[in-house]
Amino acid sequence: MRGDRPLTARRGASCAERFWIAVALVVVSLLWSTRDMTPWAVIVSWAGVVVGAAGALHFGWRYACRDRRWPPRPHRALLDGIPRGRQSW
Repeated sequence: MRGDRPLTARRGASCAERFWIAVALVVVSLLWSTRDMTPWAVIVSWAGVVVGAAGALHFGWRYACRDRRWPPRPHRALLDGIPRGRQSW
């Protein structure tokens, strides 16, 4: 029966959602790094900044390239005057 199966997620987080989670990690880590804490806590908060920034760059680039089809390709009418051998795509 269908009621006996556990509920599972149908899809994972998109690159845009992961990008915003990484940005939130950077913001929260920066807020914590401004506090007067023990040295190990400061190191952990700065590590959160570095990891969050790396995640934001990675998932932001994937979101821009894959989900939004970046960089945009020129319209077909613009390519009519270019010989076929010169087109890189």
